[in-house]
Amino acid sequence: MTAGRLVPMPFERRHVLLNLWPLQLHELASHSGRLPNRHGLFEAEDVETYAPEQHDSWWKEPGVLFPYLIEVDDLPAGFALVAEGARVREDAERVVWEYFVLAPFRGSGAAHAAAAPDA
Repeated sequence: MTAGRLVPMPFERRHVLLNLWPLQLHELASHSGRLPNRHGLFEAEDVETYAPEQHDSWWKEPGVLFPYLIEVDDLPAGFALVAEGARVREDAERVVWEYFVLAPFRGSGAAHAAAAPDA
């Protein structure tokens, strides 16, 4: 397995984020105790399924919002959602809003390599 790398996620690949999102919410539920809604989604609202446009806002503010894929051997291993500018506090340059790595890639160094490629 090669090291993880962080690559910009083009709009045409937003379906990968949509596919990984419920896995992240499931993982977070194991720490928060959140139960799924009646449709089986870990959402507070009564959402029946995830809509393809659910995360489109990440592509509507270029130069401010940055969706990334974490890839290992050209496979999606996770994602990072990063914001800059008007979307962060004055004392910060950028903020990582979400950072998720799929279980099979944890402990492999993929997350560290993607977060700190020059380290």
